[in-house]
Amino acid sequence: MKYVFLLTMIAFFFLSCKKDLNYTRIAGKVINIGSKQPIDSVLVILQDGVASDFFGTPGNTSSDRKNLAYTDKNGYFDVELEGEHRAYIGFKKDKYLYEYDEGGSVIGIKPYPEGTFLNEVFEMEAEAFFNGIFVNKQPNENDSLYLNVYTTYYWSSDWLLVGTGPFRPFGEYEDEGYLATGDKFSLIKLRFTRNNKWYTKIDSVYIKSLEIYRDTIFY
Repeated sequence: MKYVFLLTMIAFFFLSCKKDLNYTRIAGKVINIGSKQPIDSVLVILQDGVASDFFGTPGNTSSDRKNLAYTDKNGYFDVELEGEHRAYIGFKKDKYLYEYDEGGSVIGIKPYPEGTFLNEVFEMEAEAFFNGIFVNKQPNENDSLYLNVYTTYYWSSDWLLVGTGPFRPFGEYEDEGYLATGDKFSLIKLRFTRNNKWYTKIDSVYIKSLEIYRDTIFY
């Protein structure tokens, strides 16, 4: 009888030390940020916490718990997890990018508290490239061209091009070019001289997802 009582006390001790786990369920769909169309076969990762101070996220210790799922042909998924910490969800697919702004830091995972979240929508950027050709309609070997390309978040550095052209500043024809976001417009800013006088031209080009823009832009 004494041994039964002892075993009962040991079992009670271990059960009382066991941590309560948080339950998180997230269901929704993944779409293209430009076209708003669903993206199939995206790997969905729901993980228990992150490493301490991961790119500005609140520090906690990550466990090894995670669950995976894939989006269907309509971009839908449903994934759940029991864990010790706040849950984080992320998405992966070749030539696509998911980003989330956490306190001013852009990271690739989004935090979720304990609970059930249905009909969530997540946007991923599809890769595209700008590799346009620039042609001066009145070429002069002494003229200059300053070129900037604006994609989703930032302008490119100044590209200084001198001479008659045509110019292909982002690589040879077989190269990919300057990274942009597919199914969206990219802004082009041209500042150029003509007969020692400066001009500015703002243009935009639409680049489809997973494609390279190689058309000619005249100025």
